[in-house]
Amino acid sequence: MYPWILPVPEYYARMNTYILQVGLPYSLDHIKDWDEEGRTLCAAMGNANGQRLALDCSCGWGKQAIAMARLGWTVTATDVSASSMDFARQFAAEEQVDIHFQECDMRDLGSQFHAAFDCAVSCFALYELPTDAAIQQALAGIRAALKPGGQLYIRMRDMDFLMEEMPRHSFCGERRVPNGRILCIEDWDFESETHVVAMNAFMREDETRDVDDHLRWTTDTIGVRKRVLRKDVLKRLLQAAGFDPIVFLPQSAPWMPVEVVAHRPTTESPGTNGQ
Repeated sequence: MYPWILPVPEYYARMNTYILQVGLPYSLDHIKDWDEEGRTLCAAMGNANGQRLALDCSCGWGKQAIAMARLGWTVTATDVSASSMDFARQFAAEEQVDIHFQECDMRDLGSQFHAAFDCAVSCFALYELPTDAAIQQALAGIRAALKPGGQLYIRMRDMDFLMEEMPRHSFCGERRVPNGRILCIEDWDFESETHVVAMNAFMREDETRDVDDHLRWTTDTIGVRKRVLRKDVLKRLLQAAGFDPIVFLPQSAPWMPVEVVAHRPTTESPGTNGQ
């Protein structure tokens, strides 16, 4: 295994440490666009009406959790990465919204919550679990955390389109830092039909060194392995976890994220647990 391919918690810890040390090579505007995010979530799940209890079970930096809290949801936010939640707490404090944060692996949700939430959200996270069995375990835990009739909103990269296009590199941005600049490039390694590696390469220029000095540019590479979670596989795993109905929302373009709304049935057979 390449040393830059890290377990998910270590990947985010390294990314967040790097960001704290040298700053982002791109703008925070896309994280802090709470109004746009709120409109997207309301279009998918309806309005909060000041009453609904929501779980953001892969909250990261808090984009969805904070947008929902600003619209009146009572939000619990969980994540496997404590360092990511530190950012989310900071942003929540800036927005003066009250969110309960709790460190929790998605696979453990079923043991932490029982029929507690009207809705749950998971964005760009399910395919970071290593196997279909782990994804189904997480989905079953989310279903257990929802009240009967509760709904789950999923947003993720369109892996069908990714595997069709197989991009090699994507330029993510540039940032000036003291004595130089940082370029960020996302690189993809297509290992197999079931797994890809997403690598973030941060290339830092030191302008105090001569242009011919091989140390003028240094690179930090941080990567994580992702499951190629195609839409038909996601639907099958949602069904196996006990969700019905399952609705894939229209995509405005093939490169746009996949959005899914799935429901925990209002009435269930005794012993139904999705495991």
